[in-house]
Amino acid sequence: PAAGGSWACAPASARGLPNALPVAEGSRLQAAATALLNGALHAAVVLEGHPDLVALFVQEADSWLPLGELRMPLGGVKKASLAFMGNGDLLVSTGKGHMLRHNIRDGSVVASAVHDLAQKGGEVAWQAACGFEGPDTHIAHLSLSKVSSLSPSALGWQPSIVSMEVPTAAKPALFQ
Repeated sequence: PAAGGSWACAPASARGLPNALPVAEGSRLQAAATALLNGALHAAVVLEGHPDLVALFVQEADSWLPLGELRMPLGGVKKASLAFMGNGDLLVSTGKGHMLRHNIRDGSVVASAVHDLAQKGGEVAWQAACGFEGPDTHIAHLSLSKVSSLSPSALGWQPSIVSMEVPTAAKPALFQ
């Protein structure tokens, strides 16, 4: 919508989109992301039963077709975040601090880095990450920070967003 406008809600099928992600009935998602790339709907999913793999799909006509698989950085993790970036890259981030940007056309690693948001003990709880729009190499991380309220016995969580640059490199060194 235009700036200040609002989204018109409608069933996905009314917009020519599928009603479900390409997962078997009864499967539980750990993470998922979708994006329109070159006019085709793409999906990336991580299932609880297979936390070490990211499955990639593309929708053609009324079917989801397998596009490939990517390994999660350093094996399966309990908390992961997926986000499409640019025109065909997938950002895979984990609660353990690993970030990997893959080109989904050829599976190559475009960039890799580590964030330390998960390393701050119980005071910060990392939630997810996503890339900025366009060719930008910055990534925004959502985390929750433990804060004391006015009462010493009550604690709460305050959201915060941290931006960091993850420059692309000809040969990323980490987590390949």
